[in-house]
Order: sequence, then C-alpha cells, then structure tokens
Amino acid sequence: MRQCNFFAVILCVLIFTAAIGTGGCGGSSNSFDSPHTPTPAPSGYTVIFDSLGGSYIEAQVVEPMGKAAIPNDPVKNDSSFMGWYPSEGFAFRFDFSTAISRDIILYAKWWDHNDTTDTD
Repeated sequence: MRQCNFFAVILCVLIFTAAIGTGGCGGSSNSFDSPHTPTPAPSGYTVIFDSLGGSYIEAQVVEPMGKAAIPNDPVKNDSSFMGWYPSEGFAFRFDFSTAISRDIILYAKWWDHNDTTDTD
C-alpha cells in the first residue's frame, strides 16, 4: 500500500510540473505562444568591415537575403587597398552580389608599399 501511495505522489508531482511548464496554471492560453512556434526571421544581418589598420568603414545592416553595398575604399599609409575578403586568410575576394544570410565580417587586404619580399 505504501509503495502505491509513493508512486501516486510521484505521478501527481510529474503532472503538476508538466502543467506549469506548458502554461497550464495561469500561463497563456494562446496556442500561438507554444514553444513550437517558429522563430521570426531577423530584421537584418550586420556586415562589419575590418580595415585591419586602415580608415574606419561603417558597418551595414542588411535585410535577410539582401546584398551589402560596396563601401568607399579605406585608406592606410604606405599601402594600397586590394579588396574585401570574408576571411583573414584572403583565399578569395568577397562578391558583393552575394545574398547575406548571417552576420559577417569582411577584412581589408592591403599591399604594403614598403614590403620588399620577393613574391616570384
């Protein structure tokens, strides 16, 4: 008999906990507040321009699947701006016709006029 009462108490606690967790006790009765409601799309993504020591370029907020505008070239003493790249490895140049689907950072690539390294 004691074992039966113990399981009954556990069952009541579980039911009560589930009711509170789903809004059953004073929570919203609106079914649209369900935890299964899809998350609304963000209002925009941020494109940050890291000039890596060059002049400041203001970040842009772009609508989801929108395109970033090509900013003015940054300037840096004794250097020539070579373009914007999506990684500091500079493997490929960023294509400004790319649809933006997340926050990104673009990095400025520079050619240092004082660099005497032979690249041949």
